Amino acid sequence: MVFLIKFVPWMWSIMGVPGILLLLLMLQIFTEGISVTYVSSCDSCHDEATCLESRERGDSFTTQVHSCVCKDGFVGDGLSCYNTKLCNDSSCCSRGYHWSPNGGCVDTDECSLPDSPCMAPQVCQNTQGSFECLEPSSGTKSGPSFQSVYFHCGDTVCPLGMDCISKNGSERCADPCEHYTVLNDDWRATNNTSNQIHCDRDINWKGWYRMFLGQTSAHIPEKCVGENKCGTHASMWITEPNPTQSGQIVMRTVCNAWAGSCCHFTTNTIHVKLCYGNYYVYKLVRPSTCNLAYCAEVSRTGPTVLPTTPHPPPQNFTTNQGKTTTTTAGNSTAVEGQRSTRTQQHSFTNHTSSTTSELHYRSGGNYHNNNK
Repeated sequence: MVFLIKFVPWMWSIMGVPGILLLLLMLQIFTEGISVTYVSSCDSCHDEATCLESRERGDSFTTQVHSCVCKDGFVGDGLSCYNTKLCNDSSCCSRGYHWSPNGGCVDTDECSLPDSPCMAPQVCQNTQGSFECLEPSSGTKSGPSFQSVYFHCGDTVCPLGMDCISKNGSERCADPCEHYTVLNDDWRATNNTSNQIHCDRDINWKGWYRMFLGQTSAHIPEKCVGENKCGTHASMWITEPNPTQSGQIVMRTVCNAWAGSCCHFTTNTIHVKLCYGNYYVYKLVRPSTCNLAYCAEVSRTGPTVLPTTPHPPPQNFTTNQGKTTTTTAGNSTAVEGQRSTRTQQHSFTNHTSSTTSELHYRSGGNYHNNNK
């Protein structure tokens, strides 16, 4: 630091005020262990975060890279920033998170605790804000394809095929086939090669999603999709088949195609369930970087077309600017979105049902298409 201060006048004459400020901020990041999150647009940064811009050269393009860093007096990953004067312990954090002086509210790894929360022979796996108990396979096959996942609501273990879902401010075990959000983005199609780029890291993924292309039910592809497709640079696909046994929740690894590799960037793990109406719901997570996006293709087992509904259509919901809350007609649940790129458009519809998903589907569910 003394060396840097000694030469500040010399650097000032070369770099100017913006360069000096950027250099000092980067020095603070490296010396204090401040968390940085890379995004595709400054719109994703928290109001109390500084957005840094730089350029990154790839194999076939040069792209502008943005990173979010919490301002002085705040800590966090740049997408969420906590005031250190108001928060300095875990009382500010949600269940499943604890306070960190540099990171704010960070995930608690319940599986690393001395007393495992899962009963033998179940295997504990940590998730963001929670944990899962994996049921070992009863057959001869092994691996994530043949493991069912159990979720927890507080001290309660949810029945097989159910997740801990928040509704009306409280959490309870519920079937994700009856509580999901419709994700209807035509640009996610595997045959889309347009140069309008989207990034799913800018989305605040929350809960379960059912994919559509237009009015046809869709799923995440099970084989490598070429780069520069699905409305993004690195197309995301799952490395194992979608489940064929209904009623159970399984894990799948998501890869991304870029630079001649089918798994170029860090992989993600998502949850998938095959519903009795012969469609899939996905518990999606943010990808590791930009620009990556989930692909969608039409189901091969016979398309499922959304019926017309006698109910009023839900309000339009996009992730274009600011945080938006939408409530659907009929059985309703609030859905919150994260700010994203200025060009990015997503169509979300929240779907809940008090009956089985198949009965709700046949009687007509809430639906809205934003791609028209």
